[in-house]
Amino acid sequence: MEKQLRDYQVANKEKVFKAWETKQGVMLQMPTGTGKTLLFVSIIKDLLEQQDKPKILILAHRYELIDQIDRQLYEYDIHSGRIVAGGINKKYIPVQIASVQTLSRDKRLEYWKDTAFDYIIVDEAHHIEAKTYKRIIHQFPGSKLLGLTATPYRLSGEGFSHTFQELIESQPVKDFIDQGFLCNYDYYSIPHKELQRQIQSIEIGRNLDFTDIGMFRIMNRRTVLSSIVKTYLKYVNGKKGIVYTVNKDHNSHLCKKFKEFKIRAEAIDSNTEREEREKKVQKFRDGEIDVLCNVNIFSEGFDCPDVDFIMLARPTKSLGLFLQQVGRGLRPGKDKVVFLDIVGSYNSFGFPSLKRNWLHYFNGENRIEPLDESPKGLNEEGRTVFEIDTFDEVEKELQLLETTVTNDVDFNTYLEEVINNHINGPSYEEEYRKYLSELKHPLYSNYRKYSGDTIRNYIPIIPNHIDKFINEKYNGRFESIYSIINPEILIKIRNKLYTDSAFNNHFMQKKDMIKNRLDMYIKFANVHFKVISRTPEDIQRIEEAKKNEEIYANQREVLFNLRDDLFSILNSHASNQQPMPIEILEKIQELQELVNKYK
Repeated sequence: MEKQLRDYQVANKEKVFKAWETKQGVMLQMPTGTGKTLLFVSIIKDLLEQQDKPKILILAHRYELIDQIDRQLYEYDIHSGRIVAGGINKKYIPVQIASVQTLSRDKRLEYWKDTAFDYIIVDEAHHIEAKTYKRIIHQFPGSKLLGLTATPYRLSGEGFSHTFQELIESQPVKDFIDQGFLCNYDYYSIPHKELQRQIQSIEIGRNLDFTDIGMFRIMNRRTVLSSIVKTYLKYVNGKKGIVYTVNKDHNSHLCKKFKEFKIRAEAIDSNTEREEREKKVQKFRDGEIDVLCNVNIFSEGFDCPDVDFIMLARPTKSLGLFLQQVGRGLRPGKDKVVFLDIVGSYNSFGFPSLKRNWLHYFNGENRIEPLDESPKGLNEEGRTVFEIDTFDEVEKELQLLETTVTNDVDFNTYLEEVINNHINGPSYEEEYRKYLSELKHPLYSNYRKYSGDTIRNYIPIIPNHIDKFINEKYNGRFESIYSIINPEILIKIRNKLYTDSAFNNHFMQKKDMIKNRLDMYIKFANVHFKVISRTPEDIQRIEEAKKNEEIYANQREVLFNLRDDLFSILNSHASNQQPMPIEILEKIQELQELVNKYK
């Protein structure tokens, strides 16, 4: 059943068509939860009705997005093809939904290059500057372009004006809240004390955001995990919500801590099998789960269920990521949502409903003249940020670490034990070298993060600096960091070195670079230690899970192809004013009766 557009959606649609009269590329900014997908599906319906068989390509970067778009098109009675891995190409269908990762591959792009798409619509268009998107856009230079996003923002400060010629801005989030299209909120944040200072001092990675290792080092502390759960119990106990975490390990540890307090919590991440993920989300919707810990699953490209609170336990330097995360909680249907900002993002970005200068970001002016989005104690809405007061234990622990150093005698005793346990043991340098060579680039998924030359320069840092320092100050028998693979041992050594004034003073300008190399090796150790510790049962279970996922994907594709073929037959007979063949209708009836047994 076709859904009625709201007034602001109608207005935005008119602006898009007006802009297309003189511009080839248009970007439309609409806050999360205000109906971007519904709007562009309505635009597609108008194009199909008003023009002679236009060819339309929709680009999305996640399967969940493709499913959502497909469902919306179905409600508008629009038949669509899918360009996805393992899928069958069906060029005769005028509307195609494509996985960016699939269509950007050489063979797929070669197959589709002679299709003159009249329009290309890009969902989550803030990703459009990635090389995968650009390969596709450049293949169809004559297409009109529409990009939709809640956040026309890039952490690098670069803009979008060389791809889109016009930005259409929706009204601010505050107006949507006032009109009842988004819900109101209360905002709680940690004070600007030691935890906030520690977070802000995390090293920056190549993607210009905080490194996973740095975030994990702080947010996975025992006292931090406990304080996060105490925050839930004090401010939103018994309510349903989602928690954004740093990475898979942090996600798992925090979920486990919630369960220790008898809170109904589950964890999902990108490695969670799709069927299992869908079951957990459905249980959350049904009220069987109160807390869903996730690693950026709900930040974009996923239909987030209704929530009473959102907890931010993953720091970021990205305004775009911050707004994508909190935006999932603003969907209407409740009086208020509660934001629990464990990482102090408020101190960098202010309230979620703050009016943003999107044109400044769109034009790339932030690279030259960065905007200060911090609240500075003032805001035009007269809102109050409430202080989270459940982190006293964390503050005391961090302050103690700042002012004291682990006793050298105790550390020497511990190090002597480590040395004795690793005499004549293997070196993991080659495995580490292979790990670095296989890392994907954080911005360009088709490229390796490190070249061979970079790795050759990368590897010697630990033996030439860290190993040498340990030998000279603590124990001349120490062989190498590369002979240790247990992450717990490595973390204890790292914590000692990072709080050692002699270490910090010795390396001075090189300190951050050397810490980065050690943190990267510990990240590798976290992965490799689990691999070499697997039991035969673990290996068998992992292999079975992979096979089941492949089977599920194949079955899913068969069903979609069957649906597409049935629609094709239906449309063919309808155009000739003929009914569907009776034998097909009988088989459909038999299939429906069988399906009903398993609902």
